[in-house]
Amino acid sequence: MGDSAGTINHSDPSTFSGDSLQILNWSGAVTINDIEFLNTTGSTALDVTTSGDINLNHVTSNGNGGYGMVAYSNGDITLHNVTANDNAGKGAYLDNCIDAGAGCTGSGSINVNSSTFGYVDDNGTPDDSQDDVLYGNGDDGIEAYSAGDITLTNVTASGNAWDGAYLDNCILNTDEECTGIGSINVSSSTFSLNSFDNGLAGGLEAQTNGGITLSSVTATSNFLGASLDALSNIDVSQSYFSGNLSWGLIASSTGTITFSGVAANNNGVLGALLGTDEGDVSVSNSSFDGNGSLMGMMAALVISSGGDVTLDTVSSSNNLNMAGTMIFSSNCSN
Repeated sequence: MGDSAGTINHSDPSTFSGDSLQILNWSGAVTINDIEFLNTTGSTALDVTTSGDINLNHVTSNGNGGYGMVAYSNGDITLHNVTANDNAGKGAYLDNCIDAGAGCTGSGSINVNSSTFGYVDDNGTPDDSQDDVLYGNGDDGIEAYSAGDITLTNVTASGNAWDGAYLDNCILNTDEECTGIGSINVSSSTFSLNSFDNGLAGGLEAQTNGGITLSSVTATSNFLGASLDALSNIDVSQSYFSGNLSWGLIASSTGTITFSGVAANNNGVLGALLGTDEGDVSVSNSSFDGNGSLMGMMAALVISSGGDVTLDTVSSSNNLNMAGTMIFSSNCSN
């Protein structure tokens, strides 16, 4: 809401309490600023469908009986300072692929920054999860489909019943082939305590026809920390995948896989499973310690590569797995 001088006051948004907003079959750009949707029953609180770009700025959608927000676009979708917590369905569903059966009809990108899709209140006791109160969503925190790039920066998606974030710019066609043209980039983001009870999803799931880059990502205390599937390179740096009920991280690629400054410790089954058919694998300054308390299968760090495997300053200790590190490769160096 603005004042008499035309200045936007983000602390005083317009409020839809119990009501929803639909903008359907639009042909131009849609921009929504400084609106909150609270306690809408049985429907999506904010529903936008347009052939143009969608921009949501300082939008809140909490405690609704359906999805927090849905955005369909043939152009770019941008979310800045958006909150979608404690909704019965997904927090946010974003789609600028819009597959009508013959592949994507859109080619834009999805960019989400400084936003929250479920969070955890530790009640002042960060070391005791029994005191945690979850304000997650009843499905995925954020689900995004795009043939272009998907970028998440400074995003929190925690305490959700399914995935914290599900990101897809692979976009399978009828022959089960990836058709997307973009990549996935996630930085300075947290995905914790997702799918911990149902055991069917995890903190972050990403699949792409391009590459995946994670930087300063935390995925802890989920059923599965992160699952990454790329047809190009996977690069993970300064990120943490610890304390998950099953696996810390699974990464599958046809390109190279590079880990630097990664910790995947104290996971129930194993720390990390890395596989590439054709590329090299490089792991440096990383730890895979204390895994296997639930089921000590295989090894804490498992690598399968059709190329070179290089380990530099890697710790794999105090695990209950069959081995600390297990490598399957045509070439190996350390």
